[in-house]
Amino acid sequence: RDGAELGGRRATRKMKRRIDDMNALQAGASHDEALEKEHEESTKVKNIQTVEIGRFEVDTWYFSPFPDEYAQQRKLYICEFTLKYMKRRSTYLAHCERERSRQPPGQLIYRCDAPPLRRECLAAGMEQPKQLSVFEINGSDSKVYCQCLCLLAKL
Repeated sequence: RDGAELGGRRATRKMKRRIDDMNALQAGASHDEALEKEHEESTKVKNIQTVEIGRFEVDTWYFSPFPDEYAQQRKLYICEFTLKYMKRRSTYLAHCERERSRQPPGQLIYRCDAPPLRRECLAAGMEQPKQLSVFEINGSDSKVYCQCLCLLAKL
């Protein structure tokens, strides 16, 4: 006879598969825990210190999974219209000269006059924006833009 006995019943192929799957999950759980711990350790420290986007320089708060060649930079330059990221200011300036788009891809869904800035902001030299605009971006139409947005959002 081949096959194991389970409580007086013979184990079917389906039962054996289920048992094998449970054993594999239990063995894989310790492997997953090790990978999870390694990931947690690597993401504890933020990798990029500041980003320059348009005329603003912003300090970052968190780790973001940029590609390694970009993640080693202390500062990234990001185009405010395409959200493409660059390592060097010269590359950023060349991109800005070539880029013709002056708005995000997608459909404009809302525009209004910007509320006035507080006195402290104006005293600090910030310019009063004229309008606020909201765009709807389709991820299947603008895949690179959406990927760049996600990377930026994690900072």
